[in-house]
Amino acid sequence: MLIVMSSSSTPFISFLVVFIGIVATVLTHSYYPSKSIKAYEFDFKNKVIRAISSELEPSASYYPFRGITQSSFKNTGHYQTGIDRYHSEDYFEAKIGSTEIRFSEIHAEYKRRSTDSKGRTRTSWRDIFRGVMFIADFHK
Repeated sequence: MLIVMSSSSTPFISFLVVFIGIVATVLTHSYYPSKSIKAYEFDFKNKVIRAISSELEPSASYYPFRGITQSSFKNTGHYQTGIDRYHSEDYFEAKIGSTEIRFSEIHAEYKRRSTDSKGRTRTSWRDIFRGVMFIADFHK
């Protein structure tokens, strides 16, 4: 495992650097699912990530198995394709000064069906969005 340290004076930047490293680690291990890895992931998220996030930003709350809702994702208006499959996890929320932020890992897909010349139907999944979505509420 690679550990990245940020020398930034802003705790929020340090928090983001650690979060992105953790997401990359979790994504790498999610391609090799097994009971032991899933158990490790569960413990890691509930103990280590929760402790790190509260240490870096005391106002931060972490919900490992919750995410930005599909309706919130859709309401951004950035994606016009219908969503057929949606998954979101690793939800963080915090208040930095007067700015409320929340972010989460998201994977949204749509289903595509095609028929070949022999009448066989093939279904494939296409990514709409796969990454981390940040939502910030800036009070003026």
